[in-house]
Amino acid sequence: MSQESLFFRQPAHTPVRHIRTPEEWEADIATEVPRVPWDVFVQEWRWLQGEHVGLIGPTGAGKTTLLGAILPYRWYVVVFGTKPADDTLDMLLEQEDYRKYEEWLKVKAKKSPRRVLWPDATDITAEEHQRVVFANAFAAIYKEMNWCVVNDEGWYIAEMLRLKQPMRVYWTQGRSLGLSFVVCTQRPAWVPVEMYDGSTHLFMWRTTEEEAIRRMSSLGAANSALVKYIVPRLEENQALYINTRTGVMRRTRAPWPIRPSHQGKEPDPTEVTPQ
Repeated sequence: MSQESLFFRQPAHTPVRHIRTPEEWEADIATEVPRVPWDVFVQEWRWLQGEHVGLIGPTGAGKTTLLGAILPYRWYVVVFGTKPADDTLDMLLEQEDYRKYEEWLKVKAKKSPRRVLWPDATDITAEEHQRVVFANAFAAIYKEMNWCVVNDEGWYIAEMLRLKQPMRVYWTQGRSLGLSFVVCTQRPAWVPVEMYDGSTHLFMWRTTEEEAIRRMSSLGAANSALVKYIVPRLEENQALYINTRTGVMRRTRAPWPIRPSHQGKEPDPTEVTPQ
């Protein structure tokens, strides 16, 4: 081929990037991320012992409601309480099957399978005391294994109480010990990235914060483009559920009011008792 013909060759055609229409997005969402009533969702949902759960959403989005709806699916539960007063913890303690502790005690799991670990936080200098109590609890529970540990204020425990390191250990090593770690947070940028990498089940609520959407859509098994599109458009109190292992996504809404209770239930025969 001559130099002249090379010089005058027509430039290669650059395809025009297709910009998806809202109709196309909605068609994909209807197929891949269907709306599912809560009673149908929990029938198909499987939360195995040792699998972690993350709940991400602003105050008032519905995290506490959904947390109360899923707690009865684990038999051996300890909820970490950090606030001076907490209506959610009061509601749990109204149930006959939850007991309050101000420090972690070596009590047989079968004798006290559901606990609220709630050290005194009424003093403005209570943080150091809380840190000691929760640090000791993290270490003891790790040895006992097979508990479901619930942190309703993930950022506070990670950053204010400086307990990010044991939280990372739970996310990365806990599953092999049968430890399920449930963490709630208002903003995903406030918690370690292990919350996303280590959680099998993620529930997300509506937000327009760019960093939050970026983190939510970075999950390997999920359709990142769909997550970016859906999260800012979720309905009020509606959660986007993602199984980070399979990529399955659903939209659902836990019912309100709900009073979590294990009364009348039997433990899952596959659930191992803490030591």
